[in-house]
This record gives sequence, C-alpha cells and structure tokens, in this order.
Amino acid sequence: MRKICTNLYLKAINAGNKSSEPRFLTGFLRLSRGLKKKKPCNLLNRMKIMVLIFIFAVVSGGLYAQHLFSVDYGNLSGENAKRLKTQIAGSEVSTLSLMRNNENKDEYLFSVSTAQNTKIVILNEETGNNVVITPTKEVQEQFRLAPFFIEELRQSVLGDADRYLVLETCADFSVRNAASVSAATRKVFIPRYLYGTKEDVKEALPKDRQIIHIFKEKPRLIHIFDDPEGLEYIARIEEEMSYYVYMYQLPDGTLIIYNEHFNPCEDKNEIRTGTNLQFNLSGLTGQAQTATLHALNLWSEQMAGTIPVDINITQVSGVGWLGASYRQPNWFNTANNTWYCSALGNQLLGYNFAPSMRDIRLEMNTGDYSWYYSSTGTPSGSQYDWITVMLHEVCHGLGFYPLVGSNGAYTYTTNTGGSQTTAYPGIYDRQLYEGLTGACLTDLSQTQRAQLVTSNNLYSGSPSSNLLFANDGTRVRMYAPTTWASGSSVSHWDTSVSFPTFMKYAYQNKLHTINPREIAIMLDMGWTQPTNTDWYTANPNATSFTISTAAQLAGLAQIVNATTGSFANEQFLNKTITLANDVNIASYGANYNNGAGWVPIGNGGGPCFQGVFDGNGKKITGLYINNLTGLSNVGLFGFVADPYGLNRAEVKNLGVEGANVTSYRNVDYVGIIIGRLENGLISNCNSTGLVSSPDWVGGLVGIINNSTVTNCYSKATVISMATAK
Repeated sequence: MRKICTNLYLKAINAGNKSSEPRFLTGFLRLSRGLKKKKPCNLLNRMKIMVLIFIFAVVSGGLYAQHLFSVDYGNLSGENAKRLKTQIAGSEVSTLSLMRNNENKDEYLFSVSTAQNTKIVILNEETGNNVVITPTKEVQEQFRLAPFFIEELRQSVLGDADRYLVLETCADFSVRNAASVSAATRKVFIPRYLYGTKEDVKEALPKDRQIIHIFKEKPRLIHIFDDPEGLEYIARIEEEMSYYVYMYQLPDGTLIIYNEHFNPCEDKNEIRTGTNLQFNLSGLTGQAQTATLHALNLWSEQMAGTIPVDINITQVSGVGWLGASYRQPNWFNTANNTWYCSALGNQLLGYNFAPSMRDIRLEMNTGDYSWYYSSTGTPSGSQYDWITVMLHEVCHGLGFYPLVGSNGAYTYTTNTGGSQTTAYPGIYDRQLYEGLTGACLTDLSQTQRAQLVTSNNLYSGSPSSNLLFANDGTRVRMYAPTTWASGSSVSHWDTSVSFPTFMKYAYQNKLHTINPREIAIMLDMGWTQPTNTDWYTANPNATSFTISTAAQLAGLAQIVNATTGSFANEQFLNKTITLANDVNIASYGANYNNGAGWVPIGNGGGPCFQGVFDGNGKKITGLYINNLTGLSNVGLFGFVADPYGLNRAEVKNLGVEGANVTSYRNVDYVGIIIGRLENGLISNCNSTGLVSSPDWVGGLVGIINNSTVTNCYSKATVISMATAK
C-alpha cells in the first residue's frame, strides 16, 4: 500500500543516537545511515543510503492538487454519438481488464496518446448517453478508470447496457483509440452526499449530482542528494504514490471532494469519546487506543460540536516511516466561496454531509518505532510521545492547514474549462496575512501569494479575531521560510514563537496542553467553544465568584437560564460575580447557537440575573446577537431584575465594545448591555457598536423599569422604529 506521510514531524536520525535537537515529524521516510559512497543501486538499495526525505500531501499545504480532467455529462450531440459509433463499426474493440494498482485497488487503465485537442468519451452505444472528459495539458499516458467512477456514471447518466465504449477522440470527435468496459452493476462503495439547510436536508443521489473535475494528488519528496539518479528516483516514487480525487457538484452548487481513502470500513474496535465534541475512533487497540482517546478528550474539552468527528487510525510496520496522514474530504461553502475540512463543514451545516465517510485518516508505524503512550511521566530518549503527535495531527484534521501552495495557487484550482472553475481558498487561508499590518493573503494575486508564503513575513490573525485577542493584540508569525519546506511551510507556527505549542513543524518534547492560540484560530475558522461552569460547581454555595474567559461567561448564561437540572433557580441573588480580564466572546458569535450568536444571560420572562456583575473596569468584545429564536429580552444580559423590588440586581464597571445586536420582533426589549432592567441598577458602564430592533431598543438598555442608571454612556448606533428608552 502506498504511504503518504504528512504532518507527522520527525527528523530521520540514527536509532540509539538521539540528540537534544528537534525531531521533525512533518511527514517523512526514516532511512538508515551507513553508506558513504554513492554507487549505482536499485530501489531497495537506494533505501539504505543515508537520506532525509520529507513526504507531504496536500493536507500540509505544500502540494496543490493537479487538475487532470474536466467532466461533462451528456454533452455529446446525438449526431456526434452516431458518428462515433459509425467510425468503430466493424472494428475489433478491446475490452479493458481490471488491474491492481500500487495500493492493491482495482482500476482500468485507458491509454491516451496526447492531451492536445483530445476528448475521452464514455458512451452507451445502445442509448447514446454519454460522458465527455476533457484532459488538461497535465495528462500523461493513461486515464485511470476506477470501478466506483464507472458505477457512479452508470447510475447518474449512462444507464444500463452490456458495455460502454471508451473512446479517445480529437476535438472534432474523430476516433484515435477505442476500448470498452463492462457496464454490469458493480458492488462498490458509492458515496452518499446530503445538502440543503438543516431544516430541509436532501440527499443528492447519483442522478442529481455530477463529477465535474478529476485531480491527481501525489506527495512531493525533498532529498539531500542532488545526483541525477537520486532525482530520477524521487520523481518515480512521487508518481507511483499519486491517486485521483473527484470534485462533485450537488444540485445547489455545493462542491465536495471525494477521496476513496476515506471510505467506511468495518471495525469492531470503534469507540466513541468526548463530551462537548464527540469523536468516533476506529482502528486501534490497547495502549495506542487509550492514548489516542486521551488526546481526543483533550480536544473535546476545548471544542464543541453537534456532529461527531470520525477518525480512523491504522497500525502498520515494516514501512520505514513513522506515520502517514491523508487529506481529509473538503466541503465548499457557496455562501463565502471557501473550502472547509469535513469535520468543520459538518458542524456549520448542522448535519453530516457525507454520511459514513471518515473525517480524519492516519497510519502509524507502531512496529518499528518506540512510542510512549502514558499521559503521565516522561518519554525516554528513544521514545516518541504518542499523545503529543495525536494532538498535532488532530489539530490538522480539524482544519489547521492551508490550501495555498508554493506557487501561490489554491488546491483544486482548475486550469482549463469544464463545468466550473474553483480557484478558491480554504478557511485557514483567510486567517493569513502579510506581516504584522499588511493585507490578507486571499486579497493578493497568485504571484503575490507565492512571494508571501516564502517571505518569512507570513502571519495569522484577522482584525478583531480570537487569535489577536489570545496573542495580546498581535498577529502570530507562521512558518514561511524563503525556501519552501514541503510539509512544513504555512501549516505550522513559526519556529520563533515563544509560547508552548505542539504546532511547530519540529517535535521537541512531550506537550499535552492545547495552547489558547490553537483554540483561538480554530474559533476564528468557525469552531465553537463549550461553556464552562466549573468556576461555579467547585463551590456553588459561595457568595462571590471570579470569571476570566468567554467560556466561563457563557457558563454564567447557561446557569442563569436553566429551568431544570442542578442549575435550576440559581440566579445569583445576593451573590457577586467579578470579571478578572478583558474577554472576547466572538467564539459565541455568528457560528454559535445556529447562527443566533450569544445566548443572553437571563433570556426569558422567568429566568433573570438577580445578582451583582462587577466588570471590574474590564471590557467585553465580540458580542454578536442575531435574535432568530424569538427571545423577548436581548443583550449581553437579557433580563436583570430584583424580584423583591429591593434594587439589588446590578451590572457595573463594564464596557462592551464593538457589539452587533439585532432583533426582529415588535415586542422585544433590546440593549447592548441589558435588554430589560427591572428593580435594578447599571452604573459606570459604556458601550459601542450597533443595536437594532423594531421596538424597544437602547445603546445601553432596551427598557428600564423602576431602576437607576448612574455614570453610563453609549456611543453605539441605535436603529429602531420606536422610541429608545
């Protein structure tokens, strides 16, 4: 089986000769030292020469997918179909036979004499139904016909027949080469795809969808020798490791990349883990499974989601490398012309757009290397920490990877006509910038992007982002050396960053903590964060609490709004909550709560905040509310009140900056800080941003009843068809 090694970062060093220098895990082959003289050798002998090879696939950002074919269904006129059949009438047409490729998978090989002015026509000679495939100039000698591809075409456009003709033609449809392939129904896996809104999910059956482009993905190998034999060897291995991926277009225009490596498989060892974000893990047993579950649970503590992430890890040995990862399937969001990994795309859609397909696929060499599996203690000098590597790989699988390559082009850019061109970035690319103050990478030309990714001046952190907030208002430098480093460039933090992280390209030591900056960039890409109520549950009888994070502030809303369970009726009467830090709550914005954003603290006619919230002179940024759920009290705090009329409920010493609060109902009370204030106080508070509602609305408070406002002001834009109070 072909091994594509990516993002698993390790420096090829002689076993038993460990040093304190970083060990690369960017994707590699580990080959032995020993031979000093260059001499002619075959492939196996070549593997014995001391050499460091970093192998990476597109998941690591260095490899764009090579566009090979554009596909059109039924594009051949009846007249041309008849002409084709006439040309081969009476001729002996060979039948293509199944062959095993280097992955031990079946495929048919159809020879193509040239890509110039060429069409490949697959024709049902009985009905005239057809598919026209246009090669690009990149096409070499053979077209690989996967059994699933033929079955997909049978169900979608070609229909039943005894055989299909496979014809290479000139642009005028004169036949150059002819063969046939069986049209019998094949028992192969055909992917299922769903589309539409969460409320109206539809299935795109083969008859409803189309494969519009075919790409070839292959690894790039970087070596330390430059002799012709070595270069020839590298080129040959790259080509041998290539495979096709297919771009589907669904009825609503959604684009999805299909990769056969992510097909489902039966695994009796599948196990579920994670509370806030569920992972379905398959392929592992024993210590490796236990350690991986620990890593997944660490991610689940930081990320929230409603759709499980399916991860498959297989254990291998005798392959000469430490680990391998494959690019995860990608989903194209037509709303912002941006690609997302399947794990994140599923969360944004609210359903699994590719049921039963894997989201993350890894292969780990557990037979030839010494791994440290424990969550405690320290690995020996000859061991690699499994949990650290898993944290790194899952981070990539959740979206920490670019689609921009060394030439500035985005992965899945088409370079010829066909049904649709797709020169679009990934969501990670949209987080990348030129320098500390320069433009976003996606606003640059391809030439400028190519210069930026090898400039040593690439940073991440969009304006008002979670990442900027986590990094003290400064963009974070990315790894972008002046010489493109396959499998490393752009897809990791720079080596110069001083914060503890497992997301540098070089493995240095055991690290089982996810840095806030890793969490922040995930939130900027669209992931959401779970709420945190530990600050309360640790001592629920206390009368004063301190919170310092967005998750804890969201936890306050969860507690106050609860009407059942252990939090019911806890509205903090005669209790004080103090804000210890400035807090950015953008992670509970447009991608949270099904697009409604922040859930107000005290959001109904019953639950209300009855205590004292002391902002302590701090500010809250990133407040976004799009009241789609019919809440009547809308703001950071929805409803603040003292039910006994003693004016003990208070919000004080707080600034809310850059808010975006919108409501649509005619009976709403909408404010940036408080929607509805009754028998309470608001003092020493201020706000900026935008607040809009058809009814009661204000820059500070939407409606005030028997309450006091002291030393407060708002510079917010207030839009309403009623009088602000």
